[in-house]
Amino acid sequence: MKQIVILAMLLCQSAHADGGVVCLHEASGAFLVTLIVAPVPLTAGPVDATVVVQDRVTGALLADTGVELTFRNSNAIVRQADRARANTYRIELPTAGRWAVSVRISRDKATAEFATAIQVGERKSRLLTVWPLLTLPWLMIALWLIASRPGAPLRRV
Repeated sequence: MKQIVILAMLLCQSAHADGGVVCLHEASGAFLVTLIVAPVPLTAGPVDATVVVQDRVTGALLADTGVELTFRNSNAIVRQADRARANTYRIELPTAGRWAVSVRISRDKATAEFATAIQVGERKSRLLTVWPLLTLPWLMIALWLIASRPGAPLRRV
């Protein structure tokens, strides 16, 4: 049984919670802005972008800011999409390549603009992502059949 658990752990992909990579961390005007994008590595398709806005002097989180997020490449312009949570956006990047990202922050009368560039890879096949989940049940069934075949020695644990 111990070997089966170890084998299952080796075959499964690791879990990631709130993963992402920092693409921008910059101060301008009254703001300190951090842009975090996921998944890692970044691929064409759905992308989660989180914009963290802080007061430049105190470092306090500013939740009441206006955020305009734009992704541009030679073929497309994608503006911020649905806001999933406070300053977290779900964006669909249609193609791989180099994307210019601009972030515009506004609060009261203060505004600031930030820019960076990100490299987006080719879209991965969904099958490559879920293959461990599809094969693990069949592997467990095969191991059970091997262990329960007639004439197999019975071991007490």
